[in-house]
Amino acid sequence: MSRLEALDGTNWEEFLAAPISVLTLARSDCPGCAAWKATLEDFLDEDTEWTGVRFGRMVLDRGRLGSFKRAHEWVADLRGLPYTLISVDGEPVRDFVDATIEDLTKRLADLDAK
Repeated sequence: MSRLEALDGTNWEEFLAAPISVLTLARSDCPGCAAWKATLEDFLDEDTEWTGVRFGRMVLDRGRLGSFKRAHEWVADLRGLPYTLISVDGEPVRDFVDATIEDLTKRLADLDAK
């Protein structure tokens, strides 16, 4: 079972309320988004260091995300995908577009997120 959770209009609030969460926003027609998903899944299949962090992915063009989009109006202004947001107790602390696993783990390490 993948540690990369599929997020939608029914579970995003609980996910973001986690002590530490990594949310990736994507579109179904975005090749870079598909590549980042595969990279994250491969990483999470082997990872033993970041087990206290929840990882999730939301596909913005799949529908039923009105509550998320209303609560996070900044989504309408995103300039690039895949977009990754790291939150601590529901508060955004780091974000980036189209990065690497090394970028992600460095940002998590900066938070001492283990």
